[in-house]
Amino acid sequence: MAKPEKQKRKKEQARKTARKKLKKKSVALPDFFVEPKVTDQHLARVFFVLTASFTILLSIMALSVGPNGDEDVQAKYSDDLVSFYTSFGKDTSAFQSSKGDAIRYYGGIYEIPAGVVNNVLGYNRDEPAYYRVRHLIIALFGGVAMLFTGLFTRLISNWKVAILAVILLFLSPRFLGHSMMNPKDIPFAAGYIMSLYYIAKLILELPKINKATVIWLAVGIGISIGARIGGILLVFYLGLALLAYILLRVGLKNFFTDRKLLFHYTKIAILPSFGGLFIGLVFWPYGLINPIKHIPEAFGAFSDFETLIKVLFKGEMIWSQDVPLQYTLTWMYKTIPPAVLLGTILIFFRFRSFYQKEFQPFTILLGLLGFLFPIIFILLNESALYDGWRHLLFTYPCLVAISGAAWFSLYSTLKKKSLQYLVVSILALACVDPLAFMIRNPNFHHVYFNPLNGGVQGALGNYELDYWGTSVKQAAQWLAKNELENSSFDEPVVVATNFSYGAKIYLEERLGANVNVIYQRYRNRDSREYDYAIWVNRFIDGSYLRNGHWPTSKTIHQIQLNGKIPIAIIEKEDSEHLAYQCAQAVNQRDWDSAIDLCSKELEKYPDNEVAWLNLGLAHLSKNDYAAAKPALDKGLSITPEGMNALNFMGIYYLNTNNIDMALSTFEDAVRYHDRNTTGYYYKAFILANQQQLSEALQAIQECITANPQFANCYDLGARIHEQLGDTRSAQAFRNALSQIRGN
Repeated sequence: MAKPEKQKRKKEQARKTARKKLKKKSVALPDFFVEPKVTDQHLARVFFVLTASFTILLSIMALSVGPNGDEDVQAKYSDDLVSFYTSFGKDTSAFQSSKGDAIRYYGGIYEIPAGVVNNVLGYNRDEPAYYRVRHLIIALFGGVAMLFTGLFTRLISNWKVAILAVILLFLSPRFLGHSMMNPKDIPFAAGYIMSLYYIAKLILELPKINKATVIWLAVGIGISIGARIGGILLVFYLGLALLAYILLRVGLKNFFTDRKLLFHYTKIAILPSFGGLFIGLVFWPYGLINPIKHIPEAFGAFSDFETLIKVLFKGEMIWSQDVPLQYTLTWMYKTIPPAVLLGTILIFFRFRSFYQKEFQPFTILLGLLGFLFPIIFILLNESALYDGWRHLLFTYPCLVAISGAAWFSLYSTLKKKSLQYLVVSILALACVDPLAFMIRNPNFHHVYFNPLNGGVQGALGNYELDYWGTSVKQAAQWLAKNELENSSFDEPVVVATNFSYGAKIYLEERLGANVNVIYQRYRNRDSREYDYAIWVNRFIDGSYLRNGHWPTSKTIHQIQLNGKIPIAIIEKEDSEHLAYQCAQAVNQRDWDSAIDLCSKELEKYPDNEVAWLNLGLAHLSKNDYAAAKPALDKGLSITPEGMNALNFMGIYYLNTNNIDMALSTFEDAVRYHDRNTTGYYYKAFILANQQQLSEALQAIQECITANPQFANCYDLGARIHEQLGDTRSAQAFRNALSQIRGN
């Protein structure tokens, strides 16, 4: 027994000697790495109770939020990941998706637990309970993000500031709303702020190595990588933090001349980094099966994100790959709550105070790095962006932490109680608007806009509101309860919607085979026959929304924000389906029937711009220009930036020999819709007739870029090149035209 005890004492003595040597080799410890002295430890319990309470409340609220617009892909991915592991890797269906294979680049740190729980409980993807489970687990990740935001802030200063940071994060409706239904960005945000906390803690504990800190840092990095491969960025942060410590605390000469020091700090860098990578890969099958190949592949995919959709920004519809540099910053400015925005401004004025003894400057700089670096990288990389700034939501807890510290810095430096009360009053007042919005809109926190920019009223028609279509749940439930459940059915009721996945879940839950949910674009809504429709104001021209034609005259119910701003509407179609019959007559080129049917539709619903445009097109096709003009004017007045409205009006001007107005109208048509091949074709046609051949060829090239299969542009391009005497280019266009037509 004595021998093991003696060996134990020797090992302990060796550890002490090593620690002394590390201290001896180190230079004097600067304040930069000193953790502030905590004098309010009694508030720690308040912090943890408050965070737990917020997490419970968040979890309860999450149960009533509808599926997001991507959840059809995500839910299938969740089930497929479970199949991958239960089949020991034989089932690789998780690597493919009907909406593209990009889903395989996401980790399953959230999807696997969600899939397992739903599998155990026996819930399927067509059941509402399946999504309640998913949203509950997302809420728990949101709770983790709140917890570590507070703990990170505690390292900056004290428990008072930690409590303030948690309150500010909870009163951030956008972040809270995503914490109820966003399976991609919230788990990543939780792992991100958790990792930053443990990086800061690890550095402040040096030269000692706390095993628990290293392990938990690996877990945090693993959660981040297990959500998306961008979590490897945290390894870079860890390396920078260690480099700063070595430069300021150890000294480069000591570091490179002493092997024990070199091994000591290299070990600190490697253990959590590789541990986190291992954990992340365990939850990411595509990376797990071939990490050397698939990690760089995922990086490339995320760096050059290919999702191409139309987004509403500053009142105009633009493609996600064409968003301007200010897109992200504008969204942040308009949606971050006033208290955090004011705190952000205070950071600049209070930055010097962060070097006082009450604050930890290294942790503040780490938080600034965690907030600013991803934003700057994405802006410089000109990545395709959409849905506001949700892809950068993971940086927000860092901003909240430092913003809270800035508020406390201002408060603590004021000596007069009256001034301190004034600061508290301003802060409390700045929190009123987001709190009021959250209370009034419990299911739609993610649609918040701050009052500095007119709130949601100012955003309507200028920025997307419910871009993920979660309001479809409430719309479908209302439709089922108030219109369909007490009806008798000879055949299934057809419900059209631009967010079909969520509508199908909640309508089929109550009506089963008595309802048929179909997907339909809003701008082409008359092209299919249906009985009811649920429309979310996504992918709808901003000018149409701003003109007061939303909701439409067919609307029987609205899902509203603040009791007045409609984000989704329910329409009931006329039993004669006149709008559909009108559109069908146009497609069949039965112009007389089209005029009759469209006119009857417009007598009942004079705000149906699709019917007005179809009526105008019918008159145009009969060369009745006098009758066509009023119909087209009316349609254009309802949707001033509508593609068909501008194209039809341009054709009217061309046919009535008003060439200048025709060219101007087609230029507007392609400016608002840069994939508008018809607009480019007619623009090129007019320019060619005006002998502006180089400008015409430029329009032809834009037409082909927009749609390489648009035959008319090749034909016109060939004729323009022939006119220029460029027979070689003309033949190239002819050859391309032959391939398209299959000649």
